[in-house]
Amino acid sequence: MKNSARKRVQELERISGLTSEQAKDYLLKTVEEDVKHDTAKMVKELETRAKEEADKKAKRVCCHRNPEMCGKIMWLKLRSR
Repeated sequence: MKNSARKRVQELERISGLTSEQAKDYLLKTVEEDVKHDTAKMVKELETRAKEEADKKAKRVCCHRNPEMCGKIMWLKLRSR
């Protein structure tokens, strides 16, 4: 590392109170936490969409095969909300 670059790193370490290694560890941990949070949120959204789509398909199949049950299903669905 050149002398000027080394001086900049030393100045940044002094100002932040962290070594380069500590700053890198902190940054990686923060990014990892963000990725975990974003991934969990995405999974939940996908699960919700999949459930909604499955409900729609099940309702279509059920109503097509047994029209009299369609009204009962709608009533139960509204009642459970």
